[in-house]
Amino acid sequence: MKKIIILLLFLFILIDKVYFIHSFENQNENENENQYQDQIKNQKNNSFTNSDYWLERYLLKSSNPSNKSNFGNSVSISDDFIAVGSPYKTIGNSTSQGEVNIFKFNGTNWNNYQTIIASDGESNDLFGFSVDLYNNYLVIGAYEADVGNNTDQGKAYIFRNNGTQWNQEAILIASDGEAYGRFGFSVGIYNNSVIIGSFSPTLYENHIKNSAPNPNSNPKEKAYIFRNNGTQWNQEAILTSKDPQGSLFGYSVDIYENYSVVGEYGATVGSNMYQGKCYVFKFNGTNWNYDQVLFADDGNSYEEFGFSVSIYGDYIVSGAIYAKVYEIYSQGKAYIFYNNGTSWNQNCTLIASEGDEDEDFGNSVDIDQDNIIVGAYFADANDNSQQGKAYTYTRNGSEWIETGILIASDGESGDTFGTSVSISNDFAVIGAPKTNFDNLTFAGKAYIFEKLLIPDKVIIVNCTPLFSEFECCWEKKNLIYEKFQIKYDQEWINVGYQIEDTSTVCENFDGFFYPNITGNEFYSIQIRSCNLTYEICGEPSDKLNLTTQVDTVQDLNFISSTYYINISWTHPDVPIINSIPKLDHYMILYYLENDPSNISNISISNSSNSYILNGLKPVSNYSITIYGCISLECEGKDQGENITNTVTTSPGLIDNLECYVYNISNVNCTWTKSEYNQTTNYLVIYQSNLLDDFGNFTVIDISTNFTVKYSNMNYSISVSACDEYSNCGLENTEYISTNPLKAPSIRGTIGGIEEISIIFSKVEYSEGYIISIDNGINWNNLSELIINENSCEGRQTNIEGNEEQSVCIRACSENTCNEIVSGITSECENVTAKLGYLKTFECNKIKNGFKCNWETDNLTSGLKNFSLSYDSQEICLSPNERSYQDTNLSGKEYTITIFESAGVNCSYSSYSGPSSSREVSTENSQSSSKSLSTGAVVGIVIAAIIVVIVTLIIVIRKKYYSRRRGYREVRLKGINEVSDDDSDGLY
Repeated sequence: MKKIIILLLFLFILIDKVYFIHSFENQNENENENQYQDQIKNQKNNSFTNSDYWLERYLLKSSNPSNKSNFGNSVSISDDFIAVGSPYKTIGNSTSQGEVNIFKFNGTNWNNYQTIIASDGESNDLFGFSVDLYNNYLVIGAYEADVGNNTDQGKAYIFRNNGTQWNQEAILIASDGEAYGRFGFSVGIYNNSVIIGSFSPTLYENHIKNSAPNPNSNPKEKAYIFRNNGTQWNQEAILTSKDPQGSLFGYSVDIYENYSVVGEYGATVGSNMYQGKCYVFKFNGTNWNYDQVLFADDGNSYEEFGFSVSIYGDYIVSGAIYAKVYEIYSQGKAYIFYNNGTSWNQNCTLIASEGDEDEDFGNSVDIDQDNIIVGAYFADANDNSQQGKAYTYTRNGSEWIETGILIASDGESGDTFGTSVSISNDFAVIGAPKTNFDNLTFAGKAYIFEKLLIPDKVIIVNCTPLFSEFECCWEKKNLIYEKFQIKYDQEWINVGYQIEDTSTVCENFDGFFYPNITGNEFYSIQIRSCNLTYEICGEPSDKLNLTTQVDTVQDLNFISSTYYINISWTHPDVPIINSIPKLDHYMILYYLENDPSNISNISISNSSNSYILNGLKPVSNYSITIYGCISLECEGKDQGENITNTVTTSPGLIDNLECYVYNISNVNCTWTKSEYNQTTNYLVIYQSNLLDDFGNFTVIDISTNFTVKYSNMNYSISVSACDEYSNCGLENTEYISTNPLKAPSIRGTIGGIEEISIIFSKVEYSEGYIISIDNGINWNNLSELIINENSCEGRQTNIEGNEEQSVCIRACSENTCNEIVSGITSECENVTAKLGYLKTFECNKIKNGFKCNWETDNLTSGLKNFSLSYDSQEICLSPNERSYQDTNLSGKEYTITIFESAGVNCSYSSYSGPSSSREVSTENSQSSSKSLSTGAVVGIVIAAIIVVIVTLIIVIRKKYYSRRRGYREVRLKGINEVSDDDSDGLY
């Protein structure tokens, strides 16, 4: 039975092998050649109208360039930040430790923002060999970092931008990591998820030797997913290949939303060795599961599909660097797969339009929105061998169209421009790690290209002549950076303040924002679309001619009086000839609003800009219209835009205004009617020289009484007559001053602890009081105030003790006031406050006694001494002393009392402060020396023995591990090889 089962398994494997060989045998070469020739033709010819242009805008270098640092080995761009890795950079004395430079866009330039190194970096870590940015997170791979005793196990680092700088947030290590796992060789990040690739060096050696993978090689190739839970980064999944022997699974990785993709470019497909695959995994909310295996539908052996991968939205792009393009070997391709909601299907194959043999097109790829960039780092450019190129593609419907061939302007042979690529919005960044400059070898550069568009020809929908302006509307293109320019005179002028709808852009062109536009003038108009940042403009529109209409008069103003209205204006925006506007005359029409049939017409010379309408009725509404005319007929376009206003003539001025003050702040005003005043409504306005005391009110009489806010204050009082529509005539104004409040009478003062109390008489019409303690120089509101029927009691705190104060009082017309609005000052009396409590007072026992410490407050200028007493002793201390101790006491309890003294020699005074007391128990002195017990001696001996043993172990381990580095395996041939004269081929 066992033999039968083995035989069936062998037959199944054989049938499967034959099926794949049959399915993936080479297709007809002529069909392939025709297919790719047509595709290149379509990529070139089906480009957008007025093709896209990529312009080299910025050159990035390390903040501290050095030999063989390989700046640009990895690049990533997201929003306004770019990360560039220099994995072979020497940090201090650590060769090839590596660093990452961060650049930030300020709207004009990309500037060096920060240089990042690993917090635990060591020699040969290759920190920065891989990088990926997303929003405020950055993941960096260091795939040769040692972890514990595991050589080249690899690490990845998470950095986060806090708005000011990028800080290291986490170090990621594979939970099942092993030596030579190369964890961090490839990285990808999206939101709070990170994918890290780890590939097998043994399999890579097989590839270099052109041999098949060894199924018994025990590969370490995997990909790991970590997720940030808001507090920390945790390992969420380990992804592996379905091929049992593995074939460089994890060499390339990327992640987007719930999908991750892992390249396995050494995978065998059917009988095609190293054709390559990509694995797609999907997150279901709990686990990452196999979703689909992708491979090129026209793939062949050794094309290495999956060498590079990138995912965005529903698209995956993967490079196959050794793919043959009809008869050209190792030109390379990039394949695009589209997710239709059910499965991933091959959507398009990208081919370099200038491709040639051994260019490795597809060695690096990146996709963002509808843009793809593909590197070809061994491409020849400008007769320079392996200078490198990059190609950009933009999606147009279901097609991907080549939109740019990017080449470094200062490129040289061997630069490997395109080793790394990244694209975001309208910026593409390309790394060239093998560039030389300033006598530095392989220092490396990175280049930033910006996508520009040459705008289409503008089509004007219409232009409408208006009064001294015109309005034009034209088709909208919705292009990035699109601005518009208009030409109606001699030069192109930038257009601003456009009003847009769904299909057009409209703008009013007037003389305020656009020079030389006036009424009654001919204009020939053209409009064009421009990228003003780079001074690139499209073809101008066809010309459109029009003549503007006469504008309204400007700055129209009316001054109304009892019997006349004075009208003034400035000339409208029309052409000026010999300093006179190009008008024949102005027309003024006016009539009483209650009699519109009785219109008066007045024609005025075009040189005039004012007119007085006489003989009007007081307190009457007049409708007044004015406009300019080009001809005597003054009709149609010859007539300017009119302005109509309603103006009311004023009532007459009141007579004999008189005002007086009574009862401190009460005001009485009287006046008489004017013979021209036919109304009984009056507006009264009063205003003090303080902003918070003003008022206005209407009265129906020729007298009024009102109360103002402050005593002892200057007031202006204005009265004017008004009609029933609240149109008021000229004001008649009188000035008065309110009476000051009387001075309070001080009836007694008392000095308290750091305060004084005062009793004084109540002043009629007062609401509050202010106090001075420096003989009337400075005034403040009382700390506490009690107002009784006939007297007042006040208290002022924070008074310096034992200092004589001269106390004065003033009354105020409000409960909170100041000296400006207060009354007359009272007679001043002298009073002294007592010293205050100690701020702190602490006593503690010490050997054979006690020690006390204390602090005072800030109000002790009159302090003479500190009086301290205990055990029938009284100690007199100076004002500067803040401690006291006694070490000659027996063991008993003591009560220590202290107070601030205002008297001489610590004598008590009525101005001394209140006392504070503390109780302290002292102890008799005893010998503290004790002989060591036998147990203590034994403990000390045992501790000494343990220290010696631990020291010996540390010395032995250090010698052992210092030799471990000498036995590291020879580095992988072909990975990051940069120089023949290096002992291991890497740096």
